Amino acid sequence: MRKAKRIISIILVLVLSVGILSVGAVSKEDEGKWIAAWGTSPVDFYISLADYADGFIVNGKIPAGSLLRTELTVTAAGEMLRLKFSNEYGDKDVTFSRAVVAKTNTSKAGAIWTTTKRSITFDGSDSVTIPAGKTVWSDPIAMETDALDKLTVSMYFTEETYVKTCGLFGGQTYFSYSLPKKSDSRYMTNPSEVSIATGTNTYHIIPFLSQIDTYAEEDDAYSAVFIGDSTLVNGMTGYLSTRLVDAGEKDIAIINKGIMGNRLFYKGNGLIGNLYGDALLDRFSRDALSVTGCELIIVKIGVNDILHPSSKSMGDKAPYVSAQEIIEGYKKLVEKAHENGKRIYFMEITPWNGYVRDILGNKNDIVWTESLQAMCDTCNAWIKTNDVADGYINSDSLANPNNPTSFLDQFTRDGIHFTETGALAFADCIDIEKIFGIENARTASEIFGIDPFQVSTSETTNKKLLKVKNVLMIVRQLLSTLKIEYEPLHRFLDKIINSLPDGNDLAESAEKAVNKVASIRT
Repeated sequence: MRKAKRIISIILVLVLSVGILSVGAVSKEDEGKWIAAWGTSPVDFYISLADYADGFIVNGKIPAGSLLRTELTVTAAGEMLRLKFSNEYGDKDVTFSRAVVAKTNTSKAGAIWTTTKRSITFDGSDSVTIPAGKTVWSDPIAMETDALDKLTVSMYFTEETYVKTCGLFGGQTYFSYSLPKKSDSRYMTNPSEVSIATGTNTYHIIPFLSQIDTYAEEDDAYSAVFIGDSTLVNGMTGYLSTRLVDAGEKDIAIINKGIMGNRLFYKGNGLIGNLYGDALLDRFSRDALSVTGCELIIVKIGVNDILHPSSKSMGDKAPYVSAQEIIEGYKKLVEKAHENGKRIYFMEITPWNGYVRDILGNKNDIVWTESLQAMCDTCNAWIKTNDVADGYINSDSLANPNNPTSFLDQFTRDGIHFTETGALAFADCIDIEKIFGIENARTASEIFGIDPFQVSTSETTNKKLLKVKNVLMIVRQLLSTLKIEYEPLHRFLDKIINSLPDGNDLAESAEKAVNKVASIRT
């Protein structure tokens, strides 16, 4: 039966490619379905590529003749792809002269396997213009992918193009200059990764691309969306996907829609507030309810609604909300999810005692207090005891037993955000049998042979050096934003930044985990 479905799917996509049927004609009840296999949440951010263009200063725009490549991982198997590109926050139209999707060649940054490349077309055309404030979908592409396959999406620009809509998590983007005929070549010319940093976190910019759907063979395939703040912006969902694949499940996609600094009620405020995205209540429809094939939503939000109003750098600019108001917001999310036929689970507000938010070296921007913790505890009590949501994910095991308001040292890089060790342990908090209906699934710790509770803190990255690196990256970004174009200073900062650690502990274990994925597949 699965083989017959596969043949039918391939025939249909060939028919679609010549325009005889619409995309909707594929989604028949007995022939599989479209589900999201990858996604990121766009934010309104005016990207400067001054920091990434070798020998050029190009504030806020992609120079003519440039190539951008985003490497990412799809989390479900399928026979076809379609891609969504967003210019939602742009005030100018955006034009790609050509776009290509291919399997990633992991031997080198920005490399693809050219034998796998497929042109991305839009109503049959290689080029597309995305109007300001709009999104576009590509035509279906006949390309078979497996769960946890790495893909690369290439975008080539013959005209100078402004970047104002991008995701900050879910892939890695490389920038270089290229000739038109080289836009889909195996290697990029002197690729530079496009990233920014805040405090102790590095964020990887993903211009324009916001979602990739796959055409799954099984009618019961679906996407599970994790939505929330920066405590979701880590490898936890990747480890969860690996657990599902290890258990033989390739028809459940895990989509991470976390945004740094995100709040439930208000959009971002302060020096880098535009990075914090729209309020979760406002983006819930776009980033969860409307995600293709979404049947399950897991929410982790609320800590920034509590902390930002007490931040010295934000102060009165970040409106105050009470714990009870946050709970009422949770109830609204449940109501919206159930009205749309989705299951919804909540994650607790995880420990944060010891978090010292660094903004340009200010180590006392946010300080733990008993009153702020009491607000978190009130929200967590509702999450654990309410009778309106479908359930919750218990993460109590991540807390320091000697001080439950703080993490175990090896789980956090700054008191609130997860290390790779913490992300792995966090993924193991998820009861796969209860939430996904999959029995006998191994933990990520078992799959990778790592006990996160036994990892020595001496094995983690030097956090002081990491803070130095990320403060320098903030300075570099601000120089570009303010259009300070002193090239020797940019190059001097680059030299120092590149010599410092990248902040990922368990680097060798993570690399082994990537290589082990192929042997996990069934």
